[in-house]
Amino acid sequence: MGSLISKAFIPPSALLGCTASVGVDEDDEVVECLSPFSEPDWYWGLIQVMTLVLLYGYVLFYASNMLSEGSELLLLVPSLAGIVGSVVLPILGAVPDGAIMLFSGLGPDAQNQLTVGVGALAGSTIMLLTVPWGLSIIYGSVPIGPNGQALYGKTKRNSMHSRPAGSSMMDYGVTPGETIRTNAFLMVATSLIYLVIQGPAFAYAKEPNEPSVQGAVASTEHWYALIGLILASISFFAYIFLMTKQSESSASTQEYIVTQVG
Repeated sequence: MGSLISKAFIPPSALLGCTASVGVDEDDEVVECLSPFSEPDWYWGLIQVMTLVLLYGYVLFYASNMLSEGSELLLLVPSLAGIVGSVVLPILGAVPDGAIMLFSGLGPDAQNQLTVGVGALAGSTIMLLTVPWGLSIIYGSVPIGPNGQALYGKTKRNSMHSRPAGSSMMDYGVTPGETIRTNAFLMVATSLIYLVIQGPAFAYAKEPNEPSVQGAVASTEHWYALIGLILASISFFAYIFLMTKQSESSASTQEYIVTQVG
């Protein structure tokens, strides 16, 4: 499957200015490219790479717009709004990361290629937990009352751009719902499943990266990998069930917000 999908992409050794050679292991392919600005082939290879970047970027941009427009239309359906926002969109957002991890492990050099998939998954997750989360709090902040609760009222003070001069950021904030606390604990608990496969791997952390050591690691960890897969699958379905239950109570929450704002 991995070799079939990889045929849709130009291998690095086929780019102008790059050549492939056999490494220490016969299954490994070492790609060597010209140094930057050294020969005309390097410039043509750069044009090829930039063309691929623009093409793949356009495909991702077009797909993300379709996903955004479709999700906005689904959010207009009251009976589906809660499930779409809490279940459908997070799953669709995780599909690209999961695909990267899956295809990284299908090739002959899965041990090294998985590092790219793990890096992409970790980077996207950290970005989602920092940038959008921080911006949503900053732009959604309102004055904080004496009781420490956010004052969601129709006043000019609520606008971020109309705060009084000299006001402190400590005077503005948001009041998170109970689901935020629940989901935070759920996220931390499910992330510990990674230790099921990573824990036994610590015993080989200082061992050299050799085929014999990799074989020993694979022989030791394959049952732990299966256990981690089962636990992750159970947690995934439990997450969907919990999000569905939370979406059922979203109607009362929205009614409360409308009452406060009104």
